[in-house]
Amino acid sequence: MEVMLTSFENFKLLLLPNEMLSKCGIYNRVTASVTKNGVLLSPSNNIRRGWEDAIKANPPQKNIQEIDDLVCSSSFDGTEWTWPES
Repeated sequence: MEVMLTSFENFKLLLLPNEMLSKCGIYNRVTASVTKNGVLLSPSNNIRRGWEDAIKANPPQKNIQEIDDLVCSSSFDGTEWTWPES
């Protein structure tokens, strides 16, 4: 596909169809690299990719007892530490 470049101040803008970008996994950010054949655009490495879907599939529980059960207690807890009065 051949597309036109548009000028804006000191930049050249490349307008690509959304359908083309979504097929490549490009939504909001890209990584641009110069290669011997031209400019390569690829999806940015988003370390949080998939987090939203994972949270929706397994929403946080209102009951935090499971977390409390994971806490290990030691002699320090009973002798050297007290919770401040609220």
